[in-house]
Amino acid sequence: MASDRLRRGRPPTFTAESRRELADLIRQHGARGTRELAPVPISLATLLKIAQEFGIALPKGRRRK
Repeated sequence: MASDRLRRGRPPTFTAESRRELADLIRQHGARGTRELAPVPISLATLLKIAQEFGIALPKGRRRK
């Protein structure tokens, strides 16, 4: 019964391994580039949370053209 209490709420969508792979893509291509290259549809907000989780500093706003 104690283990049931720990598993409340919605289960995580991405496993630790897939989050690590997405973090590597974020380091290489940024959040918006990763969204286009990701193997599954993923929101920009989720990518930003993953970047924050792994300590990836992203610049504010869009890149200069």
